[in-house]
Amino acid sequence: MPNPDYVLAMVRQRANAKLAAAEKQPAKHADFAESCRAEAAFYWRIADAMEELMREAADARRGAIRA
Repeated sequence: MPNPDYVLAMVRQRANAKLAAAEKQPAKHADFAESCRAEAAFYWRIADAMEELMREAADARRGAIRA
């Protein structure tokens, strides 16, 4: 199983790459740039959800150790 922190970093890297691609598009490709921004937002939401789940799992482990 891959390291969750590595996977999280890769998802964020993909989001940043999509944002960079959107910024490089000329005005005539506004539709493509907008789809890149939407995809980047999607990746950021995935990364945020992963981060939240990782925090919840860590809190649950700490609670189980204390019990």
